[in-house]
Amino acid sequence: MASKESQGLQVALILFVMITIALAVTTYVYYRKAEEKIKETIAARDSATQAQSAMRQLDLDKQMLMHWIGIQPVEAAALQTIEAGMSKDLKDFKPQFDKDMSLFEGDTQEKNYRNLPQYLVDAIRDRNAETVALNDKFNQVQLDMTSLQQQEENKTKAAEAALEQEQSEKKTALAAYDQDRQRFVTESDNIKKATQTQLTSIQKKLDTVGDEKAQLEKDIETREKTIDSQKITIAGMRDKELEVPDGRVIRLLPDGICWIDLGSADGLKRQVTFSVYDQDDNAVSREKPKGKIEVLEVLDQHLAQCRILFEERGMRILPNDLLFSPAWKSGRDVHFALAGFIDIDGDGRSDREILRNMITMQGGVIDAEAHDDGHISGAITVGTRYLVNGSPPIGNQSDPQGQADNKAFKAYSQMNGEADLK
Repeated sequence: MASKESQGLQVALILFVMITIALAVTTYVYYRKAEEKIKETIAARDSATQAQSAMRQLDLDKQMLMHWIGIQPVEAAALQTIEAGMSKDLKDFKPQFDKDMSLFEGDTQEKNYRNLPQYLVDAIRDRNAETVALNDKFNQVQLDMTSLQQQEENKTKAAEAALEQEQSEKKTALAAYDQDRQRFVTESDNIKKATQTQLTSIQKKLDTVGDEKAQLEKDIETREKTIDSQKITIAGMRDKELEVPDGRVIRLLPDGICWIDLGSADGLKRQVTFSVYDQDDNAVSREKPKGKIEVLEVLDQHLAQCRILFEERGMRILPNDLLFSPAWKSGRDVHFALAGFIDIDGDGRSDREILRNMITMQGGVIDAEAHDDGHISGAITVGTRYLVNGSPPIGNQSDPQGQADNKAFKAYSQMNGEADLK
């Protein structure tokens, strides 16, 4: 009996040791994976920081080059800050710029490469005008001399000798003037050619800086996904009835990650965004959201991983908080209609294409659209849930050039009338 108990203890001990070793190996592997993910995150953040720093440096260099060229002059107070932060290449070029600007006389105008050629041309024109005036004066003197010779033919040889001496001195002076003028013209041509060469070089550098800045902006925009629904307020996208939440937050993870109870069975896709409301809110579409999240990956039939885009100050996203999206509904498409002039970022240009992409990205469908040129595509149906109204187009019946605006306004009014009937 004692032997059987001893064997049982030995078996239990062996199993315990094996389980301990397995747990140790599993813990080590998990720890190594966690370290790798942390290093990748730090590297990504460092890369983004370096890209932003490079973009700021390129922006300072661009402002300095724009100031030197004269396209966008900079105030004196801001100029000192830009000069202190510009790149080494521009700092090395600064003495040459100061030397070129010393060709200006006085402080009568802005000193830059755009004004320098015109200044030199004006200087040459002034010298040419002086030359013409001297030539006219000389011609007049010759006429006077001819008249004087005709009137004074009986003068003495001494007077004629004095006259010849005067003519000789004038010829010498004109020859010296012609030499000086030719030297000035040659120097001006050389300066003009050198200036043009420098302008060409600076323009090439400016083009390179512009391309690099555009690429950096594109990279940063891709990393941060700044095209977000917080930059647009869609008028009329609030239903008169209380909205039912689309889902819930079920778990919070580190680094601004959370899980929600929606997945592939609900027709959920990546990049769909949800407004997050407190779990006690009854009418989520009428309350102010406490934050926004974006779907990163659909994990299961009713599970997805999301990134927290932002949280209102003092309002943290918590488990069981409610989710709502006007452009996405579980298992069905949300239908939209578009009308009016839609300007998301306030730059005065139509952002209708951006809005289309945002709706389709969220899984929405556009049933009808009143275009900016006045024609209507599609039609509003009973299944059309939202009419996105932009600014009404301004038409002028007395202005023949405003016919396009009149058509757009009629299309806008027709679309709103159909929406009221539906």
